[in-house]
Amino acid sequence: MLMLQIPSQWYYEQLEDDLTLNGILNSVVTSVIGQERELLYSIGGGGVGAEASGPQMRIPSVPTSANLDQMVDLQPKELGDARVTPYAIPAVRQVIINPNLNPEKNIENFVKGGCNELGYEVARQIGVVGLGKANSKFNPLYIFGASGLGKTHLAQSIGIAIRERHPDRYVLYVAAMNFLNEYTEAVSKDKKSGNSGAVKDFINRYESLHVLILDDVHELAHKSGTQDVLFSIFNYLLNRGCHIIFTSLYKLVDMQGFREELLSRFKSGIQVEMLPPDYDTRLRILKRSCYADGIDTVSEEVLKLIAERVKTNVRELKGVFFSVFVRSLTGGEVTVEFAESVISDMVKDEKKLITMKMIIAQVCEFYHLTPEAILSKQRKREVSVARQIIMYLSRELLQASYKTIGEQLGNRTHATCVHGCAQVEKFMETEKQLREEVETIRKLLLES
Repeated sequence: MLMLQIPSQWYYEQLEDDLTLNGILNSVVTSVIGQERELLYSIGGGGVGAEASGPQMRIPSVPTSANLDQMVDLQPKELGDARVTPYAIPAVRQVIINPNLNPEKNIENFVKGGCNELGYEVARQIGVVGLGKANSKFNPLYIFGASGLGKTHLAQSIGIAIRERHPDRYVLYVAAMNFLNEYTEAVSKDKKSGNSGAVKDFINRYESLHVLILDDVHELAHKSGTQDVLFSIFNYLLNRGCHIIFTSLYKLVDMQGFREELLSRFKSGIQVEMLPPDYDTRLRILKRSCYADGIDTVSEEVLKLIAERVKTNVRELKGVFFSVFVRSLTGGEVTVEFAESVISDMVKDEKKLITMKMIIAQVCEFYHLTPEAILSKQRKREVSVARQIIMYLSRELLQASYKTIGEQLGNRTHATCVHGCAQVEKFMETEKQLREEVETIRKLLLES
């Protein structure tokens, strides 16, 4: 393996994309370390023996052990006392399976923070520290969280680490919808041919793996046939001591449309949640992007502004960053004001979280009443009107159901809440004072 230090990702792209440069480089590397070579690029500051002056990135040159095609025996290699698959074909056959791993999604390029620290450490334990050995505590691994938080990066980093350290192990990353489509196609072929060869080959191919990474597994909800075959493959791989990694948008307790037996298997390992990145992590991600792409036209002040304003996920954070950076390509200065305008166009303002308790408190403060009076059976006009305004604003601002409103207001009936909202709507049309009072309370709730 040869490590080549370069200043930024721009140099990497030039060396890899320029056929002449790439040919010269590969020829030199091959003559020095032989055909079975692996060239890695280290992006960032610091030379040999020097302490890095900035974020470091490691990018493989193609080909690497992580993304090379794998010649897989369809009759699985046995691990320990593993049973022979009932779908094994007597004569060993081989197929080529590409691991579908993106070399840039390695563990070194993953920015660790408080939002993902557990996931990062688990990935290191499986892929790096554990040297690819299946640890029952971490197997299966279920990574969940909203879109754009690094689930796929983390899952792929494990496969890359295992492939780099164990090139003879078969690794496959597959999106759940691709898994579903493959299985559906196999079933369709068998229906046309009148036998079960295609489905058996499909199962055999997956049971031949040492590491299966199934992305967005929630997309298999209500797909009973696909879940059945996944359940079979899952059990077989687990019994062989193979790694199984899932990613999903949802917590397991919130997963709908899945067999209980399958969910039980998911729960037998470890569950890791990926959270939105905090400010420090967001800023490190932006600085890493600058180093990786050789960008020096975006000031730290602008980076801090983006990190402060874009809080949802890494994907949106990078989208805003590169939209801001593009201005420098036309010769324009990347000012804080320009960054502000880009952010305003691309990022929705955060809506303030309003609850019924807040509405009750604000109405009580406005009319000098107590919450106890609102929740009581009192029918004094000032109390009844205030109570009805709470019902109205809860429907308008929260889209709360009449049932929920009634429960929060001392177990009022559905009919009472419907009548209360209707009364406010009716009198707001004719009574200017009431309309102004409601508007004032709404403004206080939205702006306070």
